[in-house]
Amino acid sequence: MIQDKMPLVVEHLLARKNKSVPIGDGRKISLVLFGGVMVGVRGAGALVALEELGLSRAFDEIYTMSSGFINASAFLGGQIKKAAETYYKKLSGRKFLNFFRLWKIADMEYLLKVVDEEKLDFKTILQGKTKLQNMFINLSKDGRTEYLEVHDFREAEYRSLLEASLCLKYIAGGKIKIRGSYYRDIVADRAVADFFEHVLNSGATDVLVIYNYSWQTDYIRENFSKLDNQKVCEVSPDFDTIKSEFWQKMERFETRSAVLKNDCQMFAGQVKNLFGSSEPIKLL
Repeated sequence: MIQDKMPLVVEHLLARKNKSVPIGDGRKISLVLFGGVMVGVRGAGALVALEELGLSRAFDEIYTMSSGFINASAFLGGQIKKAAETYYKKLSGRKFLNFFRLWKIADMEYLLKVVDEEKLDFKTILQGKTKLQNMFINLSKDGRTEYLEVHDFREAEYRSLLEASLCLKYIAGGKIKIRGSYYRDIVADRAVADFFEHVLNSGATDVLVIYNYSWQTDYIRENFSKLDNQKVCEVSPDFDTIKSEFWQKMERFETRSAVLKNDCQMFAGQVKNLFGSSEPIKLL
């Protein structure tokens, strides 16, 4: 069912369809992407929908955590469909996650090999005008959180940013050195609220938030009880109105290809519905 009334944020984005920032419409529109390991396939599906809607260059800024960073990188590099398919084609089964492999539950070497094979277009990302910030923990500075923006780095450093965003404590330990400091991904729930507060203080006039989990939605609403719905549009997996055999069943360590593909398509459809389109996304 198509939305009866579009949120203002959606209307402002549709006015930018097939345009590239900077646009000069007096607005600063930001996109927020959360993480969640394999649940990131939902966010990837949302980005496929936005690309098909002609909005891949419509955002002034994108803010990310964890797997949201690699999704956003593929989105800005024009490779988001390939990235979405990678979740259920190359990361399913026991290729990436294997809980019987206790010494290395998440095989980061395999994941980075896949990233290299996909040949993310770092040059296109850095030549674009959309700013992309990811939240990291700086282990060299007492574990403080930092926001690194990709245009502050050289093309040759981009892979290190990707590695750090995927370096998750407990399942993929370690740390990545970037310009003299050691970084890794965020795990604490409180960081989610800090991350969102950072976005709200960025000066954005419009914020589109893509959640991968319903708990992320609940957590933000508990901590920000008076969100301005004229400024912020939230998109969370809609388990109540969308019926599917697999929908709702996925967790962050999902390895079933059919479930991953289903959730990618379902969430993409939900995003398209929000923007007034009933066309299905085109995935292999």
